[in-house]
Amino acid sequence: MRKYKAVFLCNVLVSICLFGCSYEEGVALSDLTIDENTSPVIHLLEDDLYSGRVFQYENDTELLSLEFYLLDGVYNGSYAQYYPGGLLKYTAYFDKGILNGLEEYYFENGQLKESVNYVKGNFNGKRMVYWSNGILKEQNSFSNGVLGGENLFYFSDGKLRKRLKFDTSGKRDGKWEDFHPNGQLKLRVVYKNGTLLSTSDTFDFHGNVIVSQ
Repeated sequence: MRKYKAVFLCNVLVSICLFGCSYEEGVALSDLTIDENTSPVIHLLEDDLYSGRVFQYENDTELLSLEFYLLDGVYNGSYAQYYPGGLLKYTAYFDKGILNGLEEYYFENGQLKESVNYVKGNFNGKRMVYWSNGILKEQNSFSNGVLGGENLFYFSDGKLRKRLKFDTSGKRDGKWEDFHPNGQLKLRVVYKNGTLLSTSDTFDFHGNVIVSQ
């Protein structure tokens, strides 16, 4: 419910801007020249680095399809894309051209699809991926761009599908487990500092050994 409320509030704000603000605020994306051969990408207005709001509307509508902000030609602040009809599709935050803050993707039904936090261009913290029904699909842990800790994967009904672990340097570490949709263990592998220590038998849906190690 919280996810739907966030989408609703976002669209309310968009509507307020559309009907309460001047259409002259900011510039249309089509008015800018974009140099994609630089990193970060540079946006120019009449050969000058542009700072301010940039927008784009759906064809023949007053609904935003894209809105972002620039500082000296590079992304800075909020960035948002919308599905036809106005529902949020993607949002992110930039600091002088570098991703910094929460990045989110949404399904067309308004449900959150993926959420990840950036710090100075690197994944940092939890990355959460969802099925279209809102159930958690994947949870990853990052520290300064390095995958670490416990990482979990789920079936669309919420049952655990896979559990993986990494150490602080991103090497495989601890138990790696695969499960059948009914919760039965399929395979267990144990690592230490990136080195394989042991592998269990492989089990079928009913717990019978199908491959003996």
